[in-house]
Amino acid sequence: MSCGFGIWSTCKPFSMKKLLVIGVPRSGTSWVENILGLARGVERVFEPDNEKTSLLGYCFKQRLLRFPVLAATDTHPVYAHLWRIAYYAPQAALMSRSPLTRLLMVRKGSLEEWIRAKERIVSNGSGAAPAGPLRLTEEVLCRYLRVMKLDAASTREDRQQQTTRLVKSVHGVLCPEWIAATIGVDHVIVVLRSPFAVIDSWKRMHIYDGVRPGCLQKKHVEKVFGMESYVKDETSPNLRNMATQLAIMYRFLEDALHSNPGWITVRHEDFCSDPTAKFCALYNRVGLLFDDRIVNGIDARNQQGSGFQTQRVASKEIGKWRNRFCASEMAEIGGIFKDADLAHWI
Repeated sequence: MSCGFGIWSTCKPFSMKKLLVIGVPRSGTSWVENILGLARGVERVFEPDNEKTSLLGYCFKQRLLRFPVLAATDTHPVYAHLWRIAYYAPQAALMSRSPLTRLLMVRKGSLEEWIRAKERIVSNGSGAAPAGPLRLTEEVLCRYLRVMKLDAASTREDRQQQTTRLVKSVHGVLCPEWIAATIGVDHVIVVLRSPFAVIDSWKRMHIYDGVRPGCLQKKHVEKVFGMESYVKDETSPNLRNMATQLAIMYRFLEDALHSNPGWITVRHEDFCSDPTAKFCALYNRVGLLFDDRIVNGIDARNQQGSGFQTQRVASKEIGKWRNRFCASEMAEIGGIFKDADLAHWI
């Protein structure tokens, strides 16, 4: 029985533009994805590699960490199949949120309650993914893919209305070059935000991904900091561990940007200062039509919001973290980023 993992390397998928929006959790990737997704002819696929919200991710990340680490030249046929589904399969957008999470959304009164519920059901807090009890056999998985038209043979070339597939990920921050090389992405958009703002959000929102043991492995710590014992306690979600993990993620992203000068960098704070002008420029760079619909979409999201909602008064987001850290906390975060040769972010 074969799921067709090898077929993708020989079949010719339908022609379209492929965009990837990537960044660390709580950096503003959803905002960028939402606004780019307003363009005509764009189909969005939300975090197909997130095993907590995507059945695709749950099926295809069983032997990978929450944040997989892969170099551009590495091979991983099963994980590659997930990404080819995300970019080429007709039903990928529908399956980026699993039936379980949709049911939880109906049963829960708020987005925050939904997020916490899926964390309890799918995650045990470790860095492994997935952590739930379900393990699909290859036969069952192949049958599921055929039924949902997610296998290679289901790729259609007659979808004239869709010209762009936009995929957003925050769990591919340690393997962005691998994703780009595997798919042949036309434009990679890396969203970066002040480390203080990101950590502030992780703390306030009690983000489980703020500290994952998989990210704090000695080999990653040594690569970024030049020492093995930089992390004091891998199991404690303290400020030092959060900052250490974030520095590792930023180092991976910066190294990828250095090797790929054609990638696009989006700085969250810059977009907050003038979202209409910045998004107009981004649209032009990726070859999408910017019109009044997009302006109205930006304005609709430029209003008061909280929690996991994607709307905010953009101008009020800049430097909001300054009143939430004491001097010693800011010094600790700054020291860690300096040790990682990322002092320009502080």
